[in-house]
Amino acid sequence: MVDIVLRGKGNHDWFWRPGVDHSQYSVDELMGMYDTSVARNCNLVIGLVVNTEGLVPQPDVKRMEEFGRALRDRFSKPVGQTSGRGDVVTLAFERPRTIHEIVLQEDIAHGELVRRYVIEGHIGNDTWQQLAAGQSIGNKRIEHVKPVDVAEMRLRVLETRAEPRIKGLQAFGPSA
Repeated sequence: MVDIVLRGKGNHDWFWRPGVDHSQYSVDELMGMYDTSVARNCNLVIGLVVNTEGLVPQPDVKRMEEFGRALRDRFSKPVGQTSGRGDVVTLAFERPRTIHEIVLQEDIAHGELVRRYVIEGHIGNDTWQQLAAGQSIGNKRIEHVKPVDVAEMRLRVLETRAEPRIKGLQAFGPSA
């Protein structure tokens, strides 16, 4: 778990006080924190303050709405997605697609089983190119890759504790 406060820029405020709305993290900073927490199999817990009226201040509500929109914009339209069981899970596209981000998720109701993996993209003929590699997946792993055109993508599990259960293999491309 990664525990932060929204008003942590210069103040690290867990309690409300007037005049410090400027200490909120920006949406870009929050997205960076997301990439170093949730994208690495952690939970991101953002602490919000409550004012003297018992309410979350409107600027904080607005920032969290902006952050939520940024996450939806980034992850709501994969260019392809699949799930599966076993040491290889393949995602084929109807036509070659440019991808730059890959989201992996295990079905953790059965445990975190994957110990080592590689993601490869089919870039033409019989050529598979390694796009990313890692040591665990868990609830969520996000791999940022150099933009590449692929006809299909595959997750190969190289080391596991039991049969892998991949809840999600999603590919994301540039925004339209």
